[in-house]
Amino acid sequence: MPLNKFDIKGLRQWLPYGVLLVGLLVTGVEAYRNTLTVEAQAKVRFDAAVETTRVSLERRMDLYIDVLRATRALFAASESVTRAEFRTYVGAINVAERYPGLAAIQYIPRETPATLEEFHARLKHDGLGDYRAWDLEGGRTGLLHKAQDYFPIEFIEPFTPLALAFDVTVPMNIEAMARARDTGLPSLGGKVPRLVEGPDDQPGFLLFVPVYRNGAVLDTVEQRHDALQGYVCGVFRAHDLLRDIYLKQTHPQVDFEVFDGRTLNRATLLFDDDGVAHALDPSYRPRFLRITELEVAGHIWTLHFSTLPQFDQYLNLELPWIVLGGGIALSLLLFWIIRNQINARIKDQRIASELWESRANLARAQQIGRMGSWEVNLADYSWRWSDELYSLCGLTRSATAPDYQALLNVIHPKDLALVKKHLDAALNAHQSFGIDHRLGANDRRERFVYHHAEVITDAAGKPVRIVGTLQDITERKRAESRVQMLNAELEQRVQERTAELAAANQELEAFSYSVSHDLRAPLRSINGFSQALLEDYGAQLDAAALGYLQRVRGASQHMAVLIDDLLELARVTRSELRRERVDLSTLAKEITADLRKTDPERAAEIIITPALSAVGDTRLLRVVLTNLFTNAWKFTRRHPQARIEFGALVEDGRVVYFVRDDGAGFNMAYAGKLFSPFQRLHPAAEFEGHGIGLATVQRIISRHGGRVWAEGEVERGATFYFSLSDHTATL
Repeated sequence: MPLNKFDIKGLRQWLPYGVLLVGLLVTGVEAYRNTLTVEAQAKVRFDAAVETTRVSLERRMDLYIDVLRATRALFAASESVTRAEFRTYVGAINVAERYPGLAAIQYIPRETPATLEEFHARLKHDGLGDYRAWDLEGGRTGLLHKAQDYFPIEFIEPFTPLALAFDVTVPMNIEAMARARDTGLPSLGGKVPRLVEGPDDQPGFLLFVPVYRNGAVLDTVEQRHDALQGYVCGVFRAHDLLRDIYLKQTHPQVDFEVFDGRTLNRATLLFDDDGVAHALDPSYRPRFLRITELEVAGHIWTLHFSTLPQFDQYLNLELPWIVLGGGIALSLLLFWIIRNQINARIKDQRIASELWESRANLARAQQIGRMGSWEVNLADYSWRWSDELYSLCGLTRSATAPDYQALLNVIHPKDLALVKKHLDAALNAHQSFGIDHRLGANDRRERFVYHHAEVITDAAGKPVRIVGTLQDITERKRAESRVQMLNAELEQRVQERTAELAAANQELEAFSYSVSHDLRAPLRSINGFSQALLEDYGAQLDAAALGYLQRVRGASQHMAVLIDDLLELARVTRSELRRERVDLSTLAKEITADLRKTDPERAAEIIITPALSAVGDTRLLRVVLTNLFTNAWKFTRRHPQARIEFGALVEDGRVVYFVRDDGAGFNMAYAGKLFSPFQRLHPAAEFEGHGIGLATVQRIISRHGGRVWAEGEVERGATFYFSLSDHTATL
């Protein structure tokens, strides 16, 4: 039934309550739901940032540990490793490009006072000059401290003479070296405040992997102590390593800091992504905070995560379902990362065990994960395959001879041409390559592998052999496919929620149109016919009838004003915000000047603080100030000398504006009703109004991301405060 066919009397009685009830219910439910959704989603985003960074750091360190373990196999495979062999091996690893933060790999032999001269002779024999073992206390030219064992650096690649022959038994390394020696496991040292001198100076740490004579498997601490030959040591630049891990994540609103050990202070700070060290600032209060410990090679790091102020700027209150969908996607991503991380660690441990037991050759020893390798001697074109490559290809060593054709036979038919092209280029033109392709021959399940080949040269630069590796990346390919599916699903949800929001706005527009047109026509008729009765038949009516007609006209006019107020409230709620720098002091002067014109005889002192500004919608902020100043003007009119003030103050780092008067005031017990539509704290006979102005103020301030509140006392005035989301507002 059309709205204009309703009983006008019943509509006039119940429409305000119906609109109020619907508005309060919708506002309350949406505000409550948005608050809970945004808070939960923000927590999910923070947890995803923490776990993603933590897992990446853990996996990166596991990868680097396996690289050092593989380097240790170099010394297990050969009783005497030359400097050239060590340089060739480390060069094949390509530390600078493939392992960010790993500054160098060192070999540190175990020397005694009786063998030090032999160590010095080896350095001189290698053409390095008269280097002698030295320590921090004596320096390069001073006396070396007396000890039972010394551990000077003999090999270091990439080569630098600054650390050559330095005895690494310094306080931050002693515990780690002893732990590595006694357990046979990699061990991480403490923070080294300065790795090298120079403008690129940064803290770092050393990671020790023990090397035992002949690569023997030892069962007791005493056996390991006696058989210790030295250490393979990784030198890490903390900032390069940790910054590379963090920058690959997409969480710029989360601060990431790493401390050496369990104590958090400036001396133990190992890495800070922004240089602010929020963990050491007791006044910093982030929205979310997580402090967790990470054990790396027997050593404890403390990871400190906290949100930055800009984290809150990404909380979306207008589209809560998008935020919810993003939280679900991040949770699924977190689940996927953790599950894959556990699977990867199990594979890494199994492969490390196989490498230790088989004492593979140099190329095979450096690989981790599910990976096989092949090698071609360019002198006679003889081939060698690792056991893992046979397993990866579904072949057995007894049934298949390793050669060029056997390798091509396991390639997926659709990738055969690509692989053959790169293999031929490597064998004939000595070109290295790295490609992804599939294995799918021999009726085996299709697998994806990363196929990498490197050309090894002799001291003269002549190619002597080619080493290739095949790493199973099937799980990674599947994971990439799942992520693409999740992204598509999220995009679909966004489109659905956007459509729902558009439909809701259309319904609100239709309602406003109905109120504006279908209610105004009956009201104009009532008012018009009442006026006609007064003009045409006023002389025939008695005083009571004339009074009734006047009351009918007054009620219809009052209803028209209520409709105008409701429509204005609706327009304020859905109109588009156009943010710009607004001069609030100028607006206040214009509004108070208009008020003085309405009552020029009135004595009122109006104080406006100059140069107050904020970022917001000029039209809507004018509505806010107009309502607040109009109320102050109205409720002070019974005072012979009124005082109205507009100013600002700073509260918790934010600018808060206020309009203060010394008028009628109000009872603070009813302050909760001030900003509800049609709620009045003073009788209409004393002060005119419809109770919609402050509700409009609250809607506008809320749309600007701020809040409004009031303080008052009966007959001692009232103060209305409001703040905006503009963090750059200036007094």
